[in-house]
Amino acid sequence: MAVAVGEPAEGLAGWRLTHRQAAVSLPIARSSQEVTRYANVMLLCAALGDELLAASLRQLYLEPLRTDADDGGPLLKALRAYFASDRNTSSAAAALGLDRRTVSRRLRAVERALARPVVELGPELELALRLDRRG
Repeated sequence: MAVAVGEPAEGLAGWRLTHRQAAVSLPIARSSQEVTRYANVMLLCAALGDELLAASLRQLYLEPLRTDADDGGPLLKALRAYFASDRNTSSAAAALGLDRRTVSRRLRAVERALARPVVELGPELELALRLDRRG
């Protein structure tokens, strides 16, 4: 069963805001086994509701990584693990069963492909990856 909740707020106006937050979070909650809080998915909700933003994120941050024969699989996996481990290369490597240097090399390959450091692209790149999981 999908459960989406808005953020706590007071009064009738607060209830209405919370209700709207839960409503826009529901499509994301349907793909999860956990309760989905609006605060945790609000940027994803915004991107899903804005076709230009979603297409731009995919084009700017994912397409440059999909140029090789493996469709960018190792680079995308390294990025997902890196973000899931709070941007810790050693933890990402452990999660993937790889050496830390391998993950570091993959992150440098991402930086070369995007012509910017991953730390500068963090929120946008992480959002693009989340959209990619949904599409």
